[in-house]
Amino acid sequence: MDGQASEEDVRKSGYLRKQKSMHRRYFVLRAASERGPARLEYYESEKKFRGKAPVPKKAVALETCFNINKRADSKNKHMIVLYTRAESFAIAAENEADQDEWYQAMVELQCKRWCPRVSLLTGVCVCKHWILSCPPRSSSGPYHSALTLHIGFLEK
Repeated sequence: MDGQASEEDVRKSGYLRKQKSMHRRYFVLRAASERGPARLEYYESEKKFRGKAPVPKKAVALETCFNINKRADSKNKHMIVLYTRAESFAIAAENEADQDEWYQAMVELQCKRWCPRVSLLTGVCVCKHWILSCPPRSSSGPYHSALTLHIGFLEK
């Protein structure tokens, strides 16, 4: 597969930083196509992406994300975090404008499949038919929860 064919479904590409290592990597946001679902991929460099047979270092299918959020912490002011059942994957943009562009593009592609906007709760307690926000308890185990105006779900 040549570089031209691999770029047909590309919606956005450019350099961002991985939050954990702060390494600068070349990220590619792809729309759903016959080649696969909408996804965020990253490569070691743009040169590796444009090579004859590009293989991403990692790919996160947007359909597996139950939430995509903008976030800031003491080291990174312009982060985007993709939450899946298995992990949270955080990337950092250089500035707020880049953060907004990447975030909007990801949410738009995610919404083409389903579009509940969710609010993430970090710790929850389940009591009968109510989900209450509270500190996690060691006996309950880790849970991810998401709430929309119409649905709520809890995953272990």
